[in-house]
Amino acid sequence: MTFDCEAIRSRCQMMKCYNATNFTAYFKANRSLWEEWPEKYDKSFVVTLSAEGKKKLAEVLLDLVEVV
Repeated sequence: MTFDCEAIRSRCQMMKCYNATNFTAYFKANRSLWEEWPEKYDKSFVVTLSAEGKKKLAEVLLDLVEVV
């Protein structure tokens, strides 16, 4: 599963939850969720979930199902 970082940024802005100061820092702090992360952020970079990232996504989805 891959994600375009700028699409994520745009969605966060649209949802009014974008934090310009910490957006890139969040990705860096959670590197274990991504297959790779560049040393210097590149707006064209596409991230791919790692096995741990897929596990975390599944946990979030299960939590959402329980809420509904």
